[in-house]
Amino acid sequence: MTVIDMTLKNALKSQCDEVLVVLEPDNSEILSHVPKGVSIIENPERQEGIGSSIRAGIKAVREVTDAVIFLNG
Repeated sequence: MTVIDMTLKNALKSQCDEVLVVLEPDNSEILSHVPKGVSIIENPERQEGIGSSIRAGIKAVREVTDAVIFLNG
């Protein structure tokens, strides 16, 4: 089991209402590990660093949200 597999498995087991994964576009290697129930957000600005991934994730979060948890996987 890969790090991304474990990270997403644990996120789906949590009490989170929604699980999102931010990826660079067309990342088929990681896409193959993303299970049903996880929303995929593409970050075309991945080369700018983790901050751009955080921004992409925040933009994709529902309007009514009490908290956000970031997991690196």
